[in-house]
Amino acid sequence: MKRINIRLSIVNTDKDMIDWVQNKTSCGFSRMQRPAMSGRKSTFTWETYGANALSILKQINEFLITKKKRAVLAIEFQDSILSSPNLRIDKAYQKEFFDRMKILNQRGT
Repeated sequence: MKRINIRLSIVNTDKDMIDWVQNKTSCGFSRMQRPAMSGRKSTFTWETYGANALSILKQINEFLITKKKRAVLAIEFQDSILSSPNLRIDKAYQKEFFDRMKILNQRGT
């Protein structure tokens, strides 16, 4: 298992919204993905990782509803590896968080 890091992403069909997020956060990157099926819109994705993702999650956490459990887990994980460098290389510790997030990311949870 490779080293795990948190990722925060927003996907939308409105490029202006993705550009606004990029400008407001001053971090991350954006990209466009063409639709796999004809008749569908292209999507735009903004992403950031690690300490930048942690900072943004902490700022928006109180406003989250459907993704709150995922955000809390991501904050807990990133805070722990930043405060204890040994955990950054502890594969068992990383796998524990990975497995917990995988459960939260299943459909219907």
